[in-house]
Order: sequence, then structure tokens, then C-alpha cells
Amino acid sequence: MANLIALPFGALQFAVTQAVLENVRDEGLTVVRLLRRTALVGTSLSLVILTFLGRIDAYLHLTSPFPMIMVTVWIPFALLTTFLQGLLIGEFKYYPVAIGTLVGGGLLRLALGVLLIAVGWGVTGAMASLLVAQVFSVGYLIYQARHSLRSASHQDHLRVGFRHISMSIFAFAGFTGFTAVDTFLARHYFTSFNAGQYAASAIAAHIALFLPVALVTVSFPHLVGEKVISDASRRLIIRGLLFALGLGLIVAAAFSALPTVVTGFLFGSRFSQAATILRVLVVQSVGLSILSFLVFIQLARRHISALVPLVGIGVAVVVAALHPVSFTGLAWLMLFVTTGAVVVVGVSLGVAMRTSRRLLETTPVP
Repeated sequence: MANLIALPFGALQFAVTQAVLENVRDEGLTVVRLLRRTALVGTSLSLVILTFLGRIDAYLHLTSPFPMIMVTVWIPFALLTTFLQGLLIGEFKYYPVAIGTLVGGGLLRLALGVLLIAVGWGVTGAMASLLVAQVFSVGYLIYQARHSLRSASHQDHLRVGFRHISMSIFAFAGFTGFTAVDTFLARHYFTSFNAGQYAASAIAAHIALFLPVALVTVSFPHLVGEKVISDASRRLIIRGLLFALGLGLIVAAAFSALPTVVTGFLFGSRFSQAATILRVLVVQSVGLSILSFLVFIQLARRHISALVPLVGIGVAVVVAALHPVSFTGLAWLMLFVTTGAVVVVGVSLGVAMRTSRRLLETTPVP
């Protein structure tokens, strides 16, 4: 539930980064005021969710209201975190964002979660650790951004408009949905046992996606608003693609060599059937890691091909509906659809890079 709510927050981070880098201004709205509005929006969203708390608890089969109460309190802090991350990334200040994510999003949340669960807090403990870690992240990022918030340049008026955030939301939703559509189809068409086996294999295979996401965060600010791709940006894109491909192939080779060991270690012996499709899904995840890099590069350029994963979702759903797929057939379907999406976005970016190179070669140097 928390991850679903957080989906548009990632889009906000990219939108703020774009606005900072493109120096988009609007009268009457300073960065500090925009930060306050972000907090207000988060608080309003929390109040709306609290209104439907009973129905949400019933739908999620929760026996206590406290986990969802924790989530509603977490929302404003999560929204503030993404705003501050976008501001710092737009200024190329990656180190504070990395530290805040590592400590707040990782170490503190993990340590506190294990402790609270061990003392018997269960799901409430897990949500409490999420909240405490998010509060820490907000405090740390505000401290790191204090000079930016006070400086004269940021007393100018910044606008994060609809054109920034709308495409970011659609691109984030498209890629996130694309990575999970096969699990949704498995739950819809397979028995609960087979659906669980498929989901376990997909989770294991998607491990290869984590580091390329960090690469996207670093590369994104360098390419914001570029209609003509410079030589430096072209080198950055090529290196990023090689990194994503290399990392993905390493993970794919390791997992393909020992699929039973991997699924057994991660999920236990009951998920032995998940190993039968792990080789296919881990290759698909290599494609997803490349696709994630390509999509967000195109999002930085505001190119329509950043929305290709949305089309991929539709293709997968339609094919599965018209032609019933088997356990292994669904994995192969996702591999083919992912390959097609990579080709479409890759060709689009390749054409832009070639066109840009010709323009740079023919444009006289002043």
C-alpha cells in the first residue's frame, strides 16, 4: 500500500529536478512556499485516507487500524522527502541524497523494523520503522538543503507545473506497472499456488533492477531539456547503457547457473517451481534494466517514447486475454514484450543521437 501511494512521489522528484535545472519561474511562489504547499498537499491526502480507513483495513484484511494510521502520518514526510531530493539532485548534490536514502531508507528502517517486530509489534512495527526513517530523512535533507532554501537564487519564483509532473507521473506509472503486469496476470489467470511461484521468481529476477535506478538518478540532471544531445551527453548515455547491460548480464549469469539455489535461499524449498522460469525472467530483467535507463533519459528530454511501457502493459494484457498463457508462456511473453519496448525506445533515442550529431557537425562554431 505504501509503495502504491509513493508512486507519484517519484514523479514529483523528477519534476522538481526538471524545474530547478530549467530555471522555470512563476511569480509569487518561492521554493520555501512550494515546500510548504507540498506539506499541505501531503497532509490533505492523509486526511482523505483517514476518512476511508475502515474500508481500507477491511480490504487489506488488517486486524488493527494502527498500520494504516502510520502510513497516513508517513505520507506528508514522504512527499517532503521527494521534493527535497529533487531540489538537491537538480543542483547536482548527489551525496546528501545518497546518504539520506542509505541511512533513512535502508539502515535505520531495517534496524528499527527488526527490533520492533522482534518485540511483538508485527506489521505495526514495520510501519512505525518506515515512519521514523522517513522523519529522519526529511530532517537530514532540510539540513543539507538549508543554504539552497535561504540563498538569494532560491528566493526567486520556481514553478513545478503540470507539464513537468504529468509526463513524469505517466512515465513512472508506465514503467512501474510494466514491471508488475506479469505478476498481476499470474494472479488473474493462474491458481494461487502457481501465482505465488511466479511472483517469487519475478521478485528474484528483478534484483538486477536496483543499481540501474541509481544510475538514472545521476544521469537524469545532465540531460534535462536537451533537444540536441551533446557529445558529453552521448558519452554518458553510452556508458550508462553499457553499465546497465553489464550489471544485468552478471546477475543473469549467476542466477541462471544456480536457479534452484537462488529461489531456495530467498524463499525456501516450497518455491522450487519458481526456479523453472527464473532463467527466462532474469533475462527479461536485463531488458528491464536497459529499458529503465532509456525511458528516464527520454523523460529528461520530454520525448513521447518515455511512455512506451504503457503500451507494453496493454500489449501484454491483450495477448494474455486473447491467447491463454501457461506458467512458462507468461514469462516468455514478458521477455518478448520487454524486448520490443527496448527496441522502440532505443531506436527513438538512437535517431535523436544521430540527428543531434549531424546538427553539431554542420553548425559552425562561433
